[in-house]
Amino acid sequence: MARHNGGNKTAHWQEIGLNVDAILDVCREVEKQSKLAGRVVRLIGRLLAMPRFFLFLLVAHLGWVVLNLPWMPWTGWDPYPFDTLTVITALEAPFLTLLVLMHQQREQRIDELRDEINLQVSLHVERQATMLLWLLLDVQREMNVTLKEDDKALQHMTHYLDPEHMLKNLRQRLREDQGKNSDYQL
Repeated sequence: MARHNGGNKTAHWQEIGLNVDAILDVCREVEKQSKLAGRVVRLIGRLLAMPRFFLFLLVAHLGWVVLNLPWMPWTGWDPYPFDTLTVITALEAPFLTLLVLMHQQREQRIDELRDEINLQVSLHVERQATMLLWLLLDVQREMNVTLKEDDKALQHMTHYLDPEHMLKNLRQRLREDQGKNSDYQL
């Protein structure tokens, strides 16, 4: 019996490498096109997410308090109740919050693009799998092979998925869930 080797595996891996390179090129291009402000937000967002930044803030605030305690041998520059520290912290909080939110928004846009790519790839793979099932059914018919189990399930799997139908069902289920859970709004 002749065996089909599935094509040239080296060419297959080269094609995968080209696809990965293309995706990385798009990422690099997006990074180049992002404005200076976007790159700064990304950098600051990464820095804020580091445990070292939290430790730095903790040590800085505790150090400030300790250095300004009344029983220290020197006179502190911000005596209790640490009004200057309170003002600095109050000014610092909204800026840090805005930077974190801007970073999260940027990351969310990137995640949405990845999700779109994954959806496109999944739909393509689903079409390929459906075509393979058609091919298997044709082979089954040509060889006069009957399945032991119900053929209806296999026949059902040979239909392409309809994304619009799936979205319609999802919207319907969300509306039903909205009726059950008044806290959730569609």
